[in-house]
Amino acid sequence: RMTDEVLKYLTQTRKLPKDVVEKFCLGATTLNGEPAVCLPYILDGQVVFHKERGIRTKSNMRRVPSGAPSLLFGLHLLDRRLPMATLTEGEYDAMAGYAYGIRNALSMPNGFDSFEPDWLRKLEWASSLMLGLDADQKGSDGSLKAAKKMGYARCYRVTWPMKDLNDCLMSGVSDTEIHQAMENAAALMPPDMGMAQDFYAEGIRNPALRKGSQTRWDDLNSFLGGIRLAEVTVLVGETGSGKSTYALNMAVDAAERDDHVLVVSRENSSLIASMKMASMISKVDSAKHTVGSPEEALVMGFYRKHPIILAHPKESLPKESLALMVRYACSHFGVSFVVLDQLHDFVDGPVEYERQYLEAYMRHIVTLKAETGAHFLVLAHPRATKKEGEEITMASIKGSATIKQVADNVISIARNTASEIEGAPKPVRFHLWKNRAVGTVGEWDLDYDTTTQTYESHKAFRREFENV
Repeated sequence: RMTDEVLKYLTQTRKLPKDVVEKFCLGATTLNGEPAVCLPYILDGQVVFHKERGIRTKSNMRRVPSGAPSLLFGLHLLDRRLPMATLTEGEYDAMAGYAYGIRNALSMPNGFDSFEPDWLRKLEWASSLMLGLDADQKGSDGSLKAAKKMGYARCYRVTWPMKDLNDCLMSGVSDTEIHQAMENAAALMPPDMGMAQDFYAEGIRNPALRKGSQTRWDDLNSFLGGIRLAEVTVLVGETGSGKSTYALNMAVDAAERDDHVLVVSRENSSLIASMKMASMISKVDSAKHTVGSPEEALVMGFYRKHPIILAHPKESLPKESLALMVRYACSHFGVSFVVLDQLHDFVDGPVEYERQYLEAYMRHIVTLKAETGAHFLVLAHPRATKKEGEEITMASIKGSATIKQVADNVISIARNTASEIEGAPKPVRFHLWKNRAVGTVGEWDLDYDTTTQTYESHKAFRREFENV
């Protein structure tokens, strides 16, 4: 049954034509002392359940019976002779669709989060699915979820002139504008796909995505171009070459650029790592820092302003545990620069299958890179079979060739003992062997100060190579 008050609400407030109200078999009831609309969910001529919604209080609603299976609203009006169906979020949006002349308009109760596998069977006949979910982030996310379940090839995202279709109806948006939005519906692609012009436009608008953030080392910037998001840089060097300390220098440098940092290390405890970085930040040996000293104030101020999260796994770190750690740091602290020290210490498996374990672990890091958009600095050991005096190259990385293949950049580090002068900073040689984005490669020296544990530019040596 229908009451005058509820009918007035539907036709004057919601702007639904009376014939649409009748098509959807709407009724009137009372819920918590308030007049309410009764919205029946009908399948094969039978009411499976109905929803009651108050006309004054948005949150005043219930489903009867509460345990009934989720169903698409408007199924009883489907015309399978038409090749297309339109999916909206709310019941009023689906009815607004009919008011605009859009046939086969359906509502997904509670958005796509309530998706039921049976919906696929109910919609398998449709060659095109127009996803007219709300014009907000939740609606965009729901459209991608829907396309993944129902098939990207037949799904299109409709962007209404206003937040949803019923808002358009209540605000007087014309039929022409609504049908134009339908015609302009965009094809939905899997997350890893996109149009070249869209990526190009993004690159033009944001050059930093191509060039990367600039570090405080001019030679590294010159060769590498900068630290770019969603890349993996492998740093390989012998034990004692200084790669862990240089990685901490890069962590501090990233923090200074306002990147939030995660350092996962089995090489250094979190206490040792924090003290080493304190020396780098203050330019004073942290062993000389005392409570209440200017150095303590400087370092504590830096750490509070520039978040650096430290993790020190006591044993090997399974891929799943690493993923949990990285996802947590990225989602809760906005981490965009991750140091993993060292790859070979994280992997635990039979020696005879070391290569396969390393390959799987490295591919997992690449997946995390794509998922989080962070830059990963991964430290790696060279092969134990390296000959005395042999230069470390990409081929020197211990384990699987996959490490160098999937890495975006590969840098080696080695002490330049031939140039060492007693009492002076120690020259350390770096060689960029692979640079996927920019292509330039070469080698350069940095001076290592054992007191402050910092690396500074060494202008005496720099050489560029042709990248083959």
